Amino acid sequence: MELIPPILPSLSQQLEQYLLHPELLPIHDTGPAQQHWRRKMCPSNLLHTTNMPLDAVLKVVRDPCTGQVTEFVEQRLATAGTTGKNSSSMRRAPGPPEESFRGSASNYPFWPGGLDLPEVDIDDDIDELDFSPEKLLTCPPGFDHGIDFYKLKLAELSTTGSGEDIDLVQTIQSQPQPSTVLNLASVLNQTDDILAMFKEPEVTQDAAAKPTNLTSETDDFHIEETTPVVPISDGSKHNQPRVAEWAEMLDAEAPLSDFHQQVPQMAYQWPFELDTFQKQAVLKLEQAESVFVAAHTSAGKTVVAEYAIALSQKHMTRTIYTSPIKALSNQKFRDFKDTFNDVGLVTGDIQINPAATCLIMTTE
Repeated sequence: MELIPPILPSLSQQLEQYLLHPELLPIHDTGPAQQHWRRKMCPSNLLHTTNMPLDAVLKVVRDPCTGQVTEFVEQRLATAGTTGKNSSSMRRAPGPPEESFRGSASNYPFWPGGLDLPEVDIDDDIDELDFSPEKLLTCPPGFDHGIDFYKLKLAELSTTGSGEDIDLVQTIQSQPQPSTVLNLASVLNQTDDILAMFKEPEVTQDAAAKPTNLTSETDDFHIEETTPVVPISDGSKHNQPRVAEWAEMLDAEAPLSDFHQQVPQMAYQWPFELDTFQKQAVLKLEQAESVFVAAHTSAGKTVVAEYAIALSQKHMTRTIYTSPIKALSNQKFRDFKDTFNDVGLVTGDIQINPAATCLIMTTE
């Protein structure tokens, strides 16, 4: 019986070659590492630059009587080139859509109150400042004295008559130093009793019973009459401080007969007639006011949210709809996706179209 030669080397030979000949491993083959692809050179790419922001706009000037355009005036923009990376103004250019609802940690915070940035007054005469040595300050704030190098240099030149280096340590030590020794005899009066300051005055019974009489100097002192102190028990009898109302409570049962006259073109239409509280909420949303709806379950609060989303898309703004749990967020995403096309979902585990005009999020 003839033996057939092995088709593959044995495992022992492969292991021996792997351990005894590491130079045969493919990691030492530099052939594939030298491969490269030729790049088509295009010198015109060196001339490509990004467009700079406009620093001026054209304003139209009209005739106040006829309304016709008379001329165009170029007006400079103070907020040209301001972004979230270099400005705290509310008028800066918005960031990319993916940062519109989360922002960026590297963005500058807005100026408090949403006001404009304070203008820094620059002195036009700054070029006329005199930096001559005799007009420079020599004593820092909080110090009794300082070092005037210019005067020291002049004094050294006047005494020696040469431009040699000055020993600052010897010069400073030669100056009269202020005395740090305090003489109590010069401060205190010899007739004063020092120990009397630490003794409590003795009050006799006659002095305690005798009423204190005001001197002639205090008689002229006039004390203004203050309002009487109201006891706590009598507080209800007097006027309490007024409290400013920050919210308007609407009657949910008050009919709105002129609703369609006030809102002739609604941003979204339903195939059913809205309830009274829904009409009131829609009317307040059209008036650009904040709305807080408190109603029981299945009363129709989502109708108000749908109109707010439709109104934001009409005004080309963005809306964030929050739900208490993630399962409800997924359900609202499917429902709003059929009603409004541009809808996104952003939760802890998934993100779908985060740059949409309407985002569905979880409250926590």
